[in-house]
Amino acid sequence: MKTRKLRKSKRTPCPAEDLEALLGVVEGELRGLILLTLLTKHPPRELVRLKWGQVVPLVEQLSFYFSAANQSRQPDALLFPGIAMLPPHLLGASGKAQIHGRRSSAAAHRLFTRALRAAEESSKPA
Repeated sequence: MKTRKLRKSKRTPCPAEDLEALLGVVEGELRGLILLTLLTKHPPRELVRLKWGQVVPLVEQLSFYFSAANQSRQPDALLFPGIAMLPPHLLGASGKAQIHGRRSSAAAHRLFTRALRAAEESSKPA
C-alpha cells in the first residue's frame, strides 16, 4: 500500500501580474471567493459557508476606513504607519518574526481586543 507524502507548501504572495491575469478570467462567485481568500488567508472551504451578514458589515467598515483615512495611497506605503512603529512585542512578535500563522493571528486578535476594550472604557460616562 502506497502512502502519499504530504508536502508542506510555503505560501508565497501572488505577483501583481499573476493576480491581474487570474482576476481577468474569473467572474461571479469564483471571483468573490478568490478575493476573499486572498484578503483573509482563510481556506476556501471555510469561506463558502459564510453568510452575507457576516461579511458585508466588515467590508463596509473597511471601505469607509480606507476611503476616509488620510493615507498616501502610494503602492509601497504602509496601511497603518503609526501602528507599524510600535515595538514588536506589543504586536505579539516573539524573538522570531511571525508574519503568518496562528500565533500572529492570535496576537492580532489580542491586540484588537485590548484596543476595543480600551475604547469602550474611555467612552463610558464618568
